[in-house]
Amino acid sequence: MAIKKVLNILKRLDKVDTRSLFGHYSSKYVWQQISEMNARRVGWKQKDEIIAEQMQDELNRFYSTLSKLKKQGFIKKINNDRRSFWCLTQAGLKKWLFLNSVKNKNLIPMKSASLEKEHLKVIVFDIPESRKNYRDWLRQTLINFGFRKLQKSVWIGNPKLTEDFLFKLKEYNLVNYIHIFSVKDLGTII
Repeated sequence: MAIKKVLNILKRLDKVDTRSLFGHYSSKYVWQQISEMNARRVGWKQKDEIIAEQMQDELNRFYSTLSKLKKQGFIKKINNDRRSFWCLTQAGLKKWLFLNSVKNKNLIPMKSASLEKEHLKVIVFDIPESRKNYRDWLRQTLINFGFRKLQKSVWIGNPKLTEDFLFKLKEYNLVNYIHIFSVKDLGTII
């Protein structure tokens, strides 16, 4: 995510001059990305022209990201003499904190502590897209516990659900999105 990377750079450096970001390293990096086959394919251009075009494309993408962040109020531009510096605003700092918060990092799926089996359970959930990382956490945890998928959001199995698992559901505010059914008598209606 480009936004997170730019905010991380500005948070660490306090402020940064864009020329310092795109020096010798950038042209070397860009040329490494161009394969010899690509250079031969557009053989009517000199190597230096290809490097310049690729570097300009990279700069345009970077400045586009800076422009979007400025419009959103996350960064501001400070002009000093002939140089321009970019730095975080208060809103940018809040966004940076949000992007780097523990809840937005990859959640570690739980592992089953015991192999105890109980009666059959059906777990049905409908977690919104905005909480996708929690949905992925739940799916991986259910796999680790030994449940199997009937549909994307319907899982079945007979492992014992631990108190830690139920506590995590409450901690992550997932209780309203999950239904756990216990099936004591197996069989069919017919």
